[in-house]
Amino acid sequence: MSTISLDDFVLRLQTAAGLAQDALAARERSRVARDLLLDGQSNVEAETWCLKVDMTPPGGGAPRTISIPFATLYNLGETKITQFRVETTATVEAVPSPVDPAREELQLRIGPPKSRRERLHNLVIDIFGVRFEKAEVRINDRILRVFGFRPGEREGRPQDGQPAAAPPRSET
Repeated sequence: MSTISLDDFVLRLQTAAGLAQDALAARERSRVARDLLLDGQSNVEAETWCLKVDMTPPGGGAPRTISIPFATLYNLGETKITQFRVETTATVEAVPSPVDPAREELQLRIGPPKSRRERLHNLVIDIFGVRFEKAEVRINDRILRVFGFRPGEREGRPQDGQPAAAPPRSET
């Protein structure tokens, strides 16, 4: 079984989460474009699907037919992924870094241990942030490494099961 650097593994998960978010946003936009004819600047050119309803005005009068676009019957907001979690068991070992042999790097091997002496650890990686730029790595319920935080910034980290907080909006 091959090993992978912990840093590379987290970076690949962050990239995959970003690509999944982009694909989800593209699917949402194509759904809107399917129900509305859009011009080159994404302005509504014509409605393609409508519901026609005969309405009688309150107080009597002649009934009239109105058109209700299907696009108005559902929310046009985008679905957003706010947190991505990977839980697995892995063997974690420190090895010399290929870039700087004096420095050690953590390697992960996911799968059964090679020998009885190797211990499997519970590995949890939480990825979150506006573009999934932040991550926490826990081994056996202890924080091993934190990615993407500036010093003193850990307050913005979501609690388990809660979505990540939206970034503060700048007043312009």
